[in-house]
Amino acid sequence: MVQAGDKAAKPSAIVCAKDGPAQEVLAARELRRYWYLRTGDLLPIVPTMEQQASGGGFVVGRKDRAMLRGMDGTPAWNATLAGLGPQQYLLRTIERGGNRWLVIVGGDDVGTLYGAYRVAEQIGVRFYLHGDVIPDERMRAELPNLDEPGKPLFALRGIQPFNNFPFGPDWWTTEDYKATISQLAKMRMNFIGFHCYPEYFGQCLAEPTVWTGMKDGFDDQGRVRVGYPTRQSHTMENPAQGGFAVPMKTSDYRFGAAMLFDRDDAGSEAMAAGSSQSTPVDRQNAVFNHCGTMYREAFGFARVMGVKTCIGTEVPSQKQAGVWPTAVLEQLKAQKKDPADPAVVREIYEAMFQRIMKTHPLDYYWLWTCESWRGKNTPEETKEVVGHINAAHEAIQRVGAPFRLATSGWVLGPQEDRTAYDRLLPKDIAVSSINPELGHNPVEPAYARIQGREKWAIPWMEDDMALADPQLWVGRTRKDAADALAYGCTGLFGIHWRTQVIAPNFAALAQAGWSQTPWNPEPGKVRETRTLGTADFYADWARSNFGSEVAGEVAAIYEQKDGNLPRVAGGCPCGLNPDNRPWDQVAKEYGFVDALQQCRNKVKGAGNLDRFDYWLNSLYYLRATGHMECAIGRYNQAMTGAQAEKDLTKRKELAKTLVLPAYREVFQQYAEALGRLMQTTSSAGELATVAVWQQTYYPWVIENRAKDLTSALGEPLPADLQATQQYKGPPRLIVPTIRGTVVEGDKPPLRIIVLAGQPPQVARFHWRTMGTGEYAVADFQHVARGVYSINLPPISAAGIEYYIEATTGDGQRLVFPPTAPQLSQTVTCLSPSVRSER
Repeated sequence: MVQAGDKAAKPSAIVCAKDGPAQEVLAARELRRYWYLRTGDLLPIVPTMEQQASGGGFVVGRKDRAMLRGMDGTPAWNATLAGLGPQQYLLRTIERGGNRWLVIVGGDDVGTLYGAYRVAEQIGVRFYLHGDVIPDERMRAELPNLDEPGKPLFALRGIQPFNNFPFGPDWWTTEDYKATISQLAKMRMNFIGFHCYPEYFGQCLAEPTVWTGMKDGFDDQGRVRVGYPTRQSHTMENPAQGGFAVPMKTSDYRFGAAMLFDRDDAGSEAMAAGSSQSTPVDRQNAVFNHCGTMYREAFGFARVMGVKTCIGTEVPSQKQAGVWPTAVLEQLKAQKKDPADPAVVREIYEAMFQRIMKTHPLDYYWLWTCESWRGKNTPEETKEVVGHINAAHEAIQRVGAPFRLATSGWVLGPQEDRTAYDRLLPKDIAVSSINPELGHNPVEPAYARIQGREKWAIPWMEDDMALADPQLWVGRTRKDAADALAYGCTGLFGIHWRTQVIAPNFAALAQAGWSQTPWNPEPGKVRETRTLGTADFYADWARSNFGSEVAGEVAAIYEQKDGNLPRVAGGCPCGLNPDNRPWDQVAKEYGFVDALQQCRNKVKGAGNLDRFDYWLNSLYYLRATGHMECAIGRYNQAMTGAQAEKDLTKRKELAKTLVLPAYREVFQQYAEALGRLMQTTSSAGELATVAVWQQTYYPWVIENRAKDLTSALGEPLPADLQATQQYKGPPRLIVPTIRGTVVEGDKPPLRIIVLAGQPPQVARFHWRTMGTGEYAVADFQHVARGVYSINLPPISAAGIEYYIEATTGDGQRLVFPPTAPQLSQTVTCLSPSVRSER
């Protein structure tokens, strides 16, 4: 082991070939970044060990680099390197020339990058979809003593963010896509795939992730010129198309929530692009074209980061819900073409795939069976679906598409034989499915009987019956990963909408893609349990996020509540359940919130406290929602009793003495829950949750009851029960999207939200070259309400670090990150050559 005070153990450089490919060079730059953040030492990157005058350090390179040959002086070394396969890495600390070196070698370029991120984890950094966690306390600058090979258990590991609700990628910007993809690579994951709903017999519009049409429907750049009505979620959409209960301008939001948004039609970037067009045809085409541009940027970036991409929609069926868009069917009718003719089906797929090829990169296109297959399907429907998939397979070959085909759905295959696709489809088509019953059922056992093709299990990181609730599923995720491994699956993805509030679930999924020791002591064996142990996970998670002072107590609370949190939302995507039990009884179910609160004064460090408060407020929010449901139950009972009274005078008296106090409790708990939610709002998923509370919960919980109560009282409600638009909570500085990796020379936008009762006196951006010189200062530009924006300075090979400072109207100072300037936000860059690679 490295001894404290050993000068040879203090690294002095990072060695990486200057002419290396983008991922190898990025590996060195990322290692430099995280070593600096953990130790304060900013190491130079040099091309050879000989150029370093003294001291050891890190050596980063792909296995075929000449400088790595014979590195450790043992006969087995070169054979070990040669044996490294794609995505694999080796971390080994060796002695050479009196110096100590940590060698990070990859079986390929992305394996080298994974090795660097694994070293970052070994020195205390933790990666999540929403961003990095850097411990508050710096460590001694001593080289780790490692000997760790890395080999993934699944060839593909990643996520399946689900569109259709505002909580997920419907509300992602281009910057959100890129930020998420960067984090996937850090978590050593390499897949992101999107399901696209088709049109449902005119009841719900098709989504714009996939365009459907004929070959004359787009130009040479893939820009759609023959589109059709399409939608992604936004605050002004028609509820009949799957939106909020009440379309609403965000400027009309109550309790200060309007400050979180800069436009009235908040939500989908693509829908906003369409709304700026003057005609219906231009509007719908603009939505498709904006999505195409967004995916070109995002999927091109994914390719550079080693992340595979996938999109697709459901197989059209006249016997099921999803169909070709009405406009396409009308076009076929005008051309006297039969949409059921296999040649016509193939022609449509050819056009779809050619448009994708002209628009954005892609690795897989998947065809889903619709959700009704959860119940049953007929043999005729199976034949129809298989015919479509085979037509799509032929189309891919005819147009020379550079992507492959896959299947997916709510079930693996038809009810008569879940493995039927293995017999009926070519072997180069991957098969996949999301877990049955919203993830409450385990991975489909039929995967074990499918051989000789890619097969991807997709467990649920959260379910869409409770998207306004925190959800903890670490133990269940581990069980699903263990089953997927036992069944020989080659891919492991997590379906989800939100990111930060379910961060533990993602971390468990990512880890399970590389190692299942010690929590899966019998790999290959499927055990009759729905969860596997979580003690080791939460011990590490609590220590990394909140510090060692409270790690044990917090870990015990989360281990107990994993898979066992109270469920307050009910209905897809997030309804409410009036609870007729008295709150005094129900409150006992939330004792864990008080237990967590008691840990707060033991937390040390600004970053630890900020993260702790996020989770504490998330659970307070859950409790306040549960309290509100009890208050709703009490109100309903009181109102029913009052309405049953036939005497008008007595009815008014009951309304005043029983119903009004019950309503007051409902109103107060609504305000409490929303206030707690706004203390956690940090990303697109939480912004969408705020919108649900304004446009779905408020009309049902508050407005409807206020109207009934006013009628029962025969007079207006008291002034203190009127919702205000003023924000009265603690001020916050919010950065919804954090880019940590950009292309050299790029200047991506950085948006912030200052949530406060008054506009800030100042909002400033402080930046410098990483670890060097004084901070330069620039003012953010006001966009609207509480939203401000600036562009990052051009990022050079050295990277930058920055922090944000805002002063509220009443003089309070807000800083992001909370550890700045001692520990600021950092950005590294990819070589500008990757622009041509994309």
